[in-house]
Amino acid sequence: YESGGDILGRILSMAGLDTSWQERFFQTYCDVKGDLRVRDEVRDVLKRIRDAGKKLFLLTNGVVRAQKRKVELLGLKALFDDVVFAREVGREKPECDGLMYLSNKWKIATEEMIVVGDDVRLDGGLCKCGAVVCLVERFYMRPEVILEVMGING
Repeated sequence: YESGGDILGRILSMAGLDTSWQERFFQTYCDVKGDLRVRDEVRDVLKRIRDAGKKLFLLTNGVVRAQKRKVELLGLKALFDDVVFAREVGREKPECDGLMYLSNKWKIATEEMIVVGDDVRLDGGLCKCGAVVCLVERFYMRPEVILEVMGING
């Protein structure tokens, strides 16, 4: 994986397949209408963070069209104060562009931000931007750890 790279195009090329199929495959991916849901415990943690007066931002890497579709299917816009697609504001995580964009827009120093993520390289790399980073296991999230890092009583 390379930041800003196109994994589908590389897979087709590596398999020796005609890359003209890339747009068709990608469109099919974007058109899928699955039953995607944010887990209840995730919704609860986000609500508790908001109730504690904290701002919530979603900063995501990837092809913007695909990421926008996921955000829509999961109903994420309603859960966050701002949703930022890294490629729209500069370079992807672990580069600081997305955090700097949020810092400037919301007048919050990156040193006051807490990044919660599941990728040690991409999300964890944001500590170089001054943010505190809390890494969670993708399939085993412990809400109390996130709340504790944020200084919110469980």
